[in-house]
Amino acid sequence: MTAETLLILVAALQFKHLLADFFFQTGWMVQNKGYYGHPAGIAHASIHLALTFVALVVVGMPLWWCAALAVLEGVVHYHVDWAKAAVTRKSEFTASDARFWNWIGLDQFAHHVTYIALVYLISGLGLLS
Repeated sequence: MTAETLLILVAALQFKHLLADFFFQTGWMVQNKGYYGHPAGIAHASIHLALTFVALVVVGMPLWWCAALAVLEGVVHYHVDWAKAAVTRKSEFTASDARFWNWIGLDQFAHHVTYIALVYLISGLGLLS
């Protein structure tokens, strides 16, 4: 596995995150992700799952691994979003409160660390040549 392949994978995961969190996410999703099991959070995480699958396919991973790791990432993404949304909702933080933005930053950091862990796992398992 080359450094170039790993960097392409990181870039693909970052791009899919941009799309899923900022372009494809609806107000319904944002307002309801803090309620565990709500269809809005599941729908949002499913977008991440699908785009993660595509990113992994694009770099040439075996399809079974693409599916398994995409599901793993989708489940992690769901729970990170749920926790952040639940905390900010219960605390009644709004966009004008600095603590709201602290939680947004922590949420985004957790997602990006998830991608680093995913790439590390893929590298360690030798899933890319």
